Amino acid sequence: MQVGLQIRGMARMQLNDYKRYLRRMEEAIAARNAEIQAGIELDTAGLEPPDPEYYVIRESWNPDRLDYSSKFPQFLHEGFFLSCWSWFESYIQTACIYIDKHLEMPSGWDTGRQSILNKSRSYFKKIDLANILRHPTWYEINHYSQIRNTILHNRGYFIGKSDRSEAFVDYLVRKNIVPEKLSPGVIAIIRHSKGQKEANKRRVSEMKKLPVQIILTAHFCSEIIETYQDFFGIVGDESDKLVK
Repeated sequence: MQVGLQIRGMARMQLNDYKRYLRRMEEAIAARNAEIQAGIELDTAGLEPPDPEYYVIRESWNPDRLDYSSKFPQFLHEGFFLSCWSWFESYIQTACIYIDKHLEMPSGWDTGRQSILNKSRSYFKKIDLANILRHPTWYEINHYSQIRNTILHNRGYFIGKSDRSEAFVDYLVRKNIVPEKLSPGVIAIIRHSKGQKEANKRRVSEMKKLPVQIILTAHFCSEIIETYQDFFGIVGDESDKLVK
């Protein structure tokens, strides 16, 4: 029974659609940025600082330049991330149900109100596939869940919520998806916002004054696809050991 082959193959095929979409969207953004830069150069031809007209013309291009250099890419990357997360939740549920269907003694998929991630964790433990939960991709995916919650519930900003663990902040900094200007002081505020609520009231208050936004990048979005692909490769491999 080629259960693992089916899980791996369908995941690869569907994730390739996301790869193509991301590439085309990035190409469209890059092309528009190139057009804007060419327009600025054309309009300012023959002008140089400190000529006031030079600055007036450049400022007239600022709305377009800012839209396509930062605002629109951020919208694109957040939307892409959330779409990929939705795909992951749907696919992991489908994969677990598919595995269960081919077991000699099915365990059943939990239809309760837990998150898909928690249901999957419980299911893999039930059917003796806990190795999956020790793979580095599972660690990544758990952080994706935290990023998803931050985007959906707080527009991608930290504002001193109590669930911002040090491990999560370290992850964001390591992945370069928080602003480079993030100061050590602000990082400390985030890291110490968990536990000892009374002692941390001041830190939380400061954090609210200094919101820090997660800035998703094209590189990170590309990494997401590879993580999901690797993860379902592991799920497929492990399920082949179980389903004869």
